[in-house]
Amino acid sequence: VWLNEGLSHLAEEVVGHAASGLGPGTELGPAELLSGPVFDLFIEYYSGNFINLGQYLLAPGDTAALLNSQDPLGQNTFRMRGAGWSFVRYVLDRTGAPGSEWQKTRQLLTDGDASVDSRESITNVFGVPFNELAADCSMSWRPIGLPCLTSRTGTTWAGRRDPP
Repeated sequence: VWLNEGLSHLAEEVVGHAASGLGPGTELGPAELLSGPVFDLFIEYYSGNFINLGQYLLAPGDTAALLNSQDPLGQNTFRMRGAGWSFVRYVLDRTGAPGSEWQKTRQLLTDGDASVDSRESITNVFGVPFNELAADCSMSWRPIGLPCLTSRTGTTWAGRRDPP
């Protein structure tokens, strides 16, 4: 469920890019987001994903975010959706060129059959063990000021930058 929800919310981001005329991999930062037309599109297409992620980060122990188990709060929680979207966005940013996202996304949608779980699909498509990606992604959610233990190189959101 989490991977399906993550891909669904990624689709909102893709529609937002298309509506704003931005190409794949275009990095959005404060300067771009504060301009009138892009700001309106951000509110319409992107902000919900960040709100959902924020709900997850407030109480990560209450959500079965990247597990193939029942979420204690039900499968339709926005927390799970935020964590799933952020993970999919993280993995796409970390493992590929911006123009190749559609290929990786399509592979995720078509990998395996019902016997292949979401974690196995992630490993199959990206060639990196799921547990490694999940650990790195969770470190990318850490508060500002903590040491960076991840190899993340984001290409989509120009958010906080760690000092060199």
